[in-house]
Amino acid sequence: QMSSSSFADITGMSVAITPSASDSKILITVSLYAGQNNNSVAFFKLLRGSTVIGSASDDGSRVGCNFSFGVDGGDGHSHVHSNSYSYLDSPSTTSATTYKIQGASYNNATLTFNRTPNDADHATTARCTSVITAMEVLA
Repeated sequence: QMSSSSFADITGMSVAITPSASDSKILITVSLYAGQNNNSVAFFKLLRGSTVIGSASDDGSRVGCNFSFGVDGGDGHSHVHSNSYSYLDSPSTTSATTYKIQGASYNNATLTFNRTPNDADHATTARCTSVITAMEVLA
């Protein structure tokens, strides 16, 4: 769970890989399940080490990110949103490389991961598993 308008690491959403060749590409796939209270937007960025990669740039008040979702009214506290993202990176190294996902929310709204915001004990309440995977693609 997090409540931040500034991007911060999401626990459990990092992966390390050591490419066998410097011209290899790394395919990153993300399956992220998150819940959010009503009337807000969640933003997510992919990083290689401490460098954001594949993200759109901030522009004025618009938030640059790799993927996002929003909740506008309704019953957002009882839903988990499925977010899938893939990126083919060219790290140009044979050193261990860590990829991670950071998240932020508009107006410090609370984001929950792998469960709904209310986590009610009910047969319609989901609990999910998020995963980030790195796969080497040889040149």
